[in-house]
Amino acid sequence: SSKSRKFVDLNEGAEKLFGLKREEVIGKNIDEYITLSFAPGIDFKDAFAELWKNGFWRGEIEIRNKKTGKTVNVLTSIKTLQNVSGSEPGYVAIYTDLSLLRINDELKRANNYLEQLAFISAHDIKAPIHTLDGLTGLLLKSNNLSTDDVQVVKMQRDVINQMQMTNSGLNEILK
Repeated sequence: SSKSRKFVDLNEGAEKLFGLKREEVIGKNIDEYITLSFAPGIDFKDAFAELWKNGFWRGEIEIRNKKTGKTVNVLTSIKTLQNVSGSEPGYVAIYTDLSLLRINDELKRANNYLEQLAFISAHDIKAPIHTLDGLTGLLLKSNNLSTDDVQVVKMQRDVINQMQMTNSGLNEILK
């Protein structure tokens, strides 16, 4: 019944998640502080009927703090407690903030994208370095270069070596 739905305990995580203070709500009716809205297609009465029948219910709900208006979408796992005193049995609820799970999924997708981008970039850098290295090698083998041209080509070789070292460093970071 609605009268017996009271806060018995509230841990630190739930305080932060819902914007409630343990000392303010313990022993008080849950409905005075929060509003529960079930995901589309889930009826409140059906969910609690399932809970009392099976002893467990899991689903998505939105919880709104009536004082602040703050809403949180949570994955909820509710388990009934043994009734040892003869009074109406209670339940314990564990809430997982879905916004954090969704952010984690977004971070995973972004990380995968960055890995692909890094791989492609490393390849795109490596190909022109090899091409320049090959062309520079051909120029150095040529007998038609002046002394000044040979110096320029050797400087190109030094730049290519520096680019290869930078590329190797990037590859190490990617590993």
